[in-house]
Amino acid sequence: MGAGGYQAIEDTCRKFTSRQLRALGCQRNRDDVYAPPSDSTLFRVLSKVDTHQFDRIIGDWLLEQELSVVARLAVDGKALRGSARTDGKPLQLLSAVTHRLRLTLAQVPIEDKSNEIPAFPRLLRDLPKADYALITADAMHCQQESARVTTQERGWDYLFGLKGNQGGVLDRAERLLQKQAFPP
Repeated sequence: MGAGGYQAIEDTCRKFTSRQLRALGCQRNRDDVYAPPSDSTLFRVLSKVDTHQFDRIIGDWLLEQELSVVARLAVDGKALRGSARTDGKPLQLLSAVTHRLRLTLAQVPIEDKSNEIPAFPRLLRDLPKADYALITADAMHCQQESARVTTQERGWDYLFGLKGNQGGVLDRAERLLQKQAFPP
């Protein structure tokens, strides 16, 4: 809905018609009018949502709509602004986003004192079943385990960036490209 917080969602809900509020399961107030949920109600309800299951339901639904929606997925990590934990550090998530619709299909938290690399296989295993997908990711994920999970467990293809973090692989790739260029 474009809202950036619980109060903003409440403000948006205040614009809903009685029919929309009834469809949401809102209760009638003393004036026998459907009342929009308050920001505290929204917080209580949304904090009880099993986000893992929600991601899976949405991903499966998207697959039923059109397979090409998940044909190309970008994997990237982000720190959530304003999500400071008790240690003051923000929550970090690794997400799989569709290239075409820019929808997040799944996301997993990055563990404290870790990075995106161990979260990558968990994220791919959480994605909906699809016969084909191309996974794109930055050079951090140019790892054997990431490639193995993508190709052998999921049966998909990958396009990972390649930089100096994999020096031996980068040197071999540069030597091969000097010998044999890609066809036009």
